[in-house]
Amino acid sequence: DLGKLNKDVRNLLAMFDTDCGRDQVRERTAHFLKQLQANAARKNRGGKYKYPRTAEDKLFEPSYRHKHRDSPTCICRDCHRRYDPIRDCHTRYDPVCDEALNSSCDGLGCDERYLVVRERLETKQQLERDKSDEAQEPAIYAGIVATADTVMKSGEDRDRIAMQEGAIAFEMEGAGVWEEVPCIVVKGVCDYADCHKNKKWQDFAAATAASASKAILERYIRIDK
Repeated sequence: DLGKLNKDVRNLLAMFDTDCGRDQVRERTAHFLKQLQANAARKNRGGKYKYPRTAEDKLFEPSYRHKHRDSPTCICRDCHRRYDPIRDCHTRYDPVCDEALNSSCDGLGCDERYLVVRERLETKQQLERDKSDEAQEPAIYAGIVATADTVMKSGEDRDRIAMQEGAIAFEMEGAGVWEEVPCIVVKGVCDYADCHKNKKWQDFAAATAASASKAILERYIRIDK
């Protein structure tokens, strides 16, 4: 709990209480995102903030671990999700090797049969097939963001904390900013706070967050005192 929001922040957040307010912020965010991408393209950095597409949007079941599955010599072999009453080795705390932690899902052969099916992706895929710019339009959410001094890398812990605290996302820097000045923390989502980290979304997420910040600031009414 970082304390009560001040009046300015409460007034700014009030826009998210209405469908009209959220739609306006979303539309302006999409507009600024296109501008940012166009400016980057003119400076020969066009690919940096490009929309990664749904082929790179993968959410695995919370208990499905990111680890080696065919290596007989590393500690990953002892990490089992199915409960073994003799070895008692089914918890999320069973260790995996450092090499696995720094490897991609493609490199480890993470089984896509364990991906979570989501209607949102099906809609995005149709927009991609239609070559519509709407495919990259961000969704805007306002809510509780859990913050800590360590990276969340567990789908099970993520879901548990989200359910207990009502958190919609996880991050690491917001609390430090709040201690200095009351503010709204704007973040772009780049992964699912699990062990299947994917850096391919980081630049696009940063561009989206910057665009959303600009859209929100448009709605800020400054009162000089």
